[in-house]
Amino acid sequence: MNSQLAIIIPPDIESPDLWVADQMRPFSIELKVKQYKDYLSENEIAYLMEYHDCLTHFELLMKKNAYKEIFFEDKNGIFQYSEYNSNWKWQKWSVGGQKWPLLKTPVTFAKNHWHDHTNFFKDLDEFKFFALLTPEGDWRDCHECGWSKFNEDFKPVKNEDAWSQWLSQMEALKSQYEEHVVLSVVYEY
Repeated sequence: MNSQLAIIIPPDIESPDLWVADQMRPFSIELKVKQYKDYLSENEIAYLMEYHDCLTHFELLMKKNAYKEIFFEDKNGIFQYSEYNSNWKWQKWSVGGQKWPLLKTPVTFAKNHWHDHTNFFKDLDEFKFFALLTPEGDWRDCHECGWSKFNEDFKPVKNEDAWSQWLSQMEALKSQYEEHVVLSVVYEY
């Protein structure tokens, strides 16, 4: 599934290509993180016990380990060791998506392939993107809005309150990042 991201870029960045790649890296599904214990939720345990026709946790552990899916149990529950990036947001991404017809003020570092996909954040009249990445690396999204279903006015049909909160956040950020550029990115998740 694809979605739209706006990346806020500070005005003093010398190499925006590298900077954008660095900003996106922590949210990659392929990023390996330091090994940690990934505990199963109660729902996952119940599902697996029913699926494998197990009566005890021990029986479940033995069956899963026989399939080379190594699980352990400690005082906190059943887990497996993982290096999976639990903070992932994307599998692939590229500059593109939202096009702004004309820049009110030219962006000096916008390369030819970025030209249609950059604008000053303060100049945006509408927020037609579903996630935002701040210069500090804070990924914000509006998944609670029910954004998979928008009407012709680009307003969510499912959750108007969440959409209003999203728009309020974006307006507040506009003043905070007044001189920053926003880059439109399409990402697959």
